Amino acid sequence: MLASTQSSRQWLFKSASMLSNLAYAAVVGLLGALAAFSPAPGVRNVAVDESVVFDNFWGVERNDTAVWRWSKDQSTIHFTAYREYSGVLLSMLLTAPQYPGAPEIAITFATDTALPFTLGIAPQWRVYHILLAPNGWIWMHPGLQLRGVAPYSGTPDRRALGVAVGGVRIRPAGERLLLPAALRCATIVVIALLTRVWLRLWAPFWVSQVASLSIALLPVAGWRLAPGMMPVQPPGVWELTLTVGAGFAALWLVKSYIIGDHVAEYRKRAFDWLFGSLGCLLILSSLFSLRWRLGFDAANMIYSGWLIEHHGLVPYLNIVVQNMPGTYLFSAAIVRLFGFGDLGLRFADQMLLLALLASVVVALRPFGARVGWAAAITFGLCYLHNGSYMALQREFVLLVPIGLALVIVRIRHPVISKRFFLALTVVGVLFGLAATVKPHAIIGLPIVAGWYVWMHFSPDVQANNRLMVVLKASTAVIVGALLPLVAVAGYLWQAGAWSYFLDIAINYWPLYNRLDRVHQTIDAINYPLYVWNNWRELGGHHIWLITALIGAASFRDRTLDRDQRMFVQMLIALAIVYSIYPIPAGKFWSYHWLPMLFFLVLLMALSFHLLEQPGRPHLFALLIVGTVIVAAARPAPELHLFGGPPTNRKFQRTDRIAAFLRERIRPGDPVQTLDWTGGANYAALIAQTVPATSFVEDFYFYHHISHPTTQRLRQRFLDEFDRNPPRFVIQITAEDKPWVSGLDTTRAFPELDQRLATAYQPVLFGDGFIIYERRT
Repeated sequence: MLASTQSSRQWLFKSASMLSNLAYAAVVGLLGALAAFSPAPGVRNVAVDESVVFDNFWGVERNDTAVWRWSKDQSTIHFTAYREYSGVLLSMLLTAPQYPGAPEIAITFATDTALPFTLGIAPQWRVYHILLAPNGWIWMHPGLQLRGVAPYSGTPDRRALGVAVGGVRIRPAGERLLLPAALRCATIVVIALLTRVWLRLWAPFWVSQVASLSIALLPVAGWRLAPGMMPVQPPGVWELTLTVGAGFAALWLVKSYIIGDHVAEYRKRAFDWLFGSLGCLLILSSLFSLRWRLGFDAANMIYSGWLIEHHGLVPYLNIVVQNMPGTYLFSAAIVRLFGFGDLGLRFADQMLLLALLASVVVALRPFGARVGWAAAITFGLCYLHNGSYMALQREFVLLVPIGLALVIVRIRHPVISKRFFLALTVVGVLFGLAATVKPHAIIGLPIVAGWYVWMHFSPDVQANNRLMVVLKASTAVIVGALLPLVAVAGYLWQAGAWSYFLDIAINYWPLYNRLDRVHQTIDAINYPLYVWNNWRELGGHHIWLITALIGAASFRDRTLDRDQRMFVQMLIALAIVYSIYPIPAGKFWSYHWLPMLFFLVLLMALSFHLLEQPGRPHLFALLIVGTVIVAAARPAPELHLFGGPPTNRKFQRTDRIAAFLRERIRPGDPVQTLDWTGGANYAALIAQTVPATSFVEDFYFYHHISHPTTQRLRQRFLDEFDRNPPRFVIQITAEDKPWVSGLDTTRAFPELDQRLATAYQPVLFGDGFIIYERRT
């Protein structure tokens, strides 16, 4: 009878608990629905004095009959409150400058990630109706840009006037977008569930349910009653995923501290929650990054690689370039294997990243699988966070063979045999390959090779034998490192480009090294101070230095064997030497710090060796490291989750130049670009045009202009220009080229300007560029 009563009570308790959970889920679903379908604005007339809508316009002007404000070179009309509509209709009262004989003004309109369009605005007040729609499932940047100015505004103050805006009427067009509603609903669900599980640590069951629902009700009330006080954009997929992973990870860490039992199990669960979510974000980033386009330095390098691969040109001889030859031979190999389209190059970048991350997992495997995965996922997110700017950069490329070298030296040989020396030779070859891209990348070779040799020394090895082993190992390493360097030098010698390479290396590199990070010349006196001030910044990676120190402290852990402790010491030494890696070139851009960041992340990951170690200090160390990782796990600005493929001013310029060339170019027509990283070479690659001279960059002509090397390069360009006059000359005039400044620099090239004025005529003026065509 007693057993039957107890069984009935258990059944009733389970039934009540199930009903309570069902009721809780129903209330959470109701709150999510209320958040999803929040009120949205309707038709709105916007006066020109509302500065929150008009960005980068001139001030308000008025007369007896009208009020208006002028757009500048690039002005924006925001319609952020309408970002949840699938379409927005803007009715705008516009006019071009009005004066006798005033012409129309061509104004380019751009919105979100869609391609821009151009309208001719008449010099009289008219209402223009423009229908806009997002290029994806959500607005990325809800606003309309007006680009362009009048060549002559008719005013004495010489302002860069565009068009006058007399008023804007904004109307929704189309249905509400579902993604923002779904994100708001998911936000409420995440807030309710996380709050509930956290409160269950201290409060009874019913208290946690009621309190979590009350907290989830707050944002719902804000979206329903005071939407103007809430963030315009709800948390996205990235933020929600990271919140779930970090929230549950922190929960299990706190449990490991409060409960005290099963510490290792709880901390492993915390790791799995955190890096499970981060791994999902890494996969998501990799997939969406496939839509990125080629840009910055990579565009020039791939263009040179395409000329080498498809037209047999030789760097330094047929193409004046400033990087090591391995950079361009690697680019040629990428073009051969993956083509030169955006998707193929993005796929190549992701394959290299996958190879590097796989090498990290294998190299750190002896410390535990979680240590390797932590390093791989964290570094992958750090790399993709830099966006297309970092894609296929030389420092990333050279990290791939260095990562493979770390895998090789993890292989322990029972005796010092031929395999041991062969492994050292392979390590030398891998670092030699890195040196063909950047010569000072080889600074890590003595550390890696020395550690590998020392690891194989045992107490029974005599001193004489050790000396012979060191001599043979040094020979193997040197021979291995020389193999790729000699092969590249032989290629240049056989092609007749060796003397041209030496000319660039001996005469031009010192000039380039006297330019700072903003391309300003530096004199010899101020150069050491410039180097010191930029080096001590460590690329802004001081926080990773702290986490690396926490991870490095694990080499004192008695659970690690001799080889593992020595491996940690090797990583510390590599992080130190690659922290000085940017100094020889005197450049401190973000990608120059990538090798140092790589080893700092590897050291940071060693802190997760403490997952199974009890104690408050170990818990605090894991909390610090986890907080840093979560704070750093941000998407790249151009990732554009659920939006259209990214576009910007430079890509729009590139596409317009490429379209012009494709339409006008004839087979065999040479084209000359006057550019560096302004988009012209990228357009030449898309249109598959061949340069008229050996110069695909004009950067060399404008700094240290009094130096004989610069003068000689200028004369070489003019001679080749005269021997093979291009049909088209593409001159980039935009500031994002970028330009040099400082002592002994210029933006003028009088001899070239004279040739363009007499033998060429401008046929297309665009946003930051001019295209000239040779007169017939």
